[in-house]
Amino acid sequence: MNDSIAAVVVTYNRKELLLKCLDAIRSQTLKVDSIFIVDNCSNDGTQDLLCEKQYIPKTIKNGKEKNQYLEYAISSLVKPYENIKINYISKYENDGGAGGFYEGMRLAYLSDYTWLWLMDDDGLPDNEQVKELYNYSTKNQIKYANALVINNTNHEMLAFKLKGYVDVKSIKEINLIKNYITPFNGTFIHRDVPKKIGFIKKEMFIWGDENEYTLRAIKNKISIATIIKAKHYHPEAKTITKKIIPGIFPYEIEIKPSTRMCVFIRNRAFILSNYYSLKQKRNNFIKYFLYYIFRLKFISLFKFISCFRDGSNNNFTRKII
Repeated sequence: MNDSIAAVVVTYNRKELLLKCLDAIRSQTLKVDSIFIVDNCSNDGTQDLLCEKQYIPKTIKNGKEKNQYLEYAISSLVKPYENIKINYISKYENDGGAGGFYEGMRLAYLSDYTWLWLMDDDGLPDNEQVKELYNYSTKNQIKYANALVINNTNHEMLAFKLKGYVDVKSIKEINLIKNYITPFNGTFIHRDVPKKIGFIKKEMFIWGDENEYTLRAIKNKISIATIIKAKHYHPEAKTITKKIIPGIFPYEIEIKPSTRMCVFIRNRAFILSNYYSLKQKRNNFIKYFLYYIFRLKFISLFKFISCFRDGSNNNFTRKII
């Protein structure tokens, strides 16, 4: 195989889960060439643990205005005589999953790797995941593939709904599900993708950056599919929904913690404005408007309108974290 593969893992204060994820990457039957560990200013001793387990040679202080970098090498757990290059990036600021994936993806792309394999620190790839991703992607000319994301505590169920499917049994006889994926959980992207459509929109911080990038790829006619035999284990989605007006207008909307609800609304408005119809955008606005009006949450309503306007206008300059 002449192609090269770089794993990109974004982490923040989940050192034990990160270590399990990294060990799983080292255990792949098809060896990856490099691991980019993007640390979003963890303060739970992540660096100490990585140093103890010899993923990095030493600990470093977080920079105040720029990222810090370490390069090292560690052996494969399948073939100990083969090394995997480690690129550790200590961010000077926590700019969320979007900023983390942007930086890891950018560095891997600039390092000329053929395939970029993306995941969060709480995901656990099956040891044949990258082999299945590579084989099916190259065979079917898929440039943007994803593993099947399975509930890590119940392997009969999916961690996220996928084109109406909720359990593994109902799709086990299928090889591919085209045009549907659950990024960035074992997401396998050919370098032709960022070459054509750029990198992740880092300003989004969290909640929506992965969907926006996927929609951007679809809009640019990039082939996308979930590869069923490639398995990725992840905690179940914990989406909080609330009825808009119970008993009168029972439709539900998704709710995030109040401190970051504006981020979610801004990102959603940006996505609706760029990838959906005006009618879908209007209906989404009305649902949240009614939710706040019915509960007499006028301050929250004002914030919602302001953040929705920002997203609609692609305004990510106002600090709302």
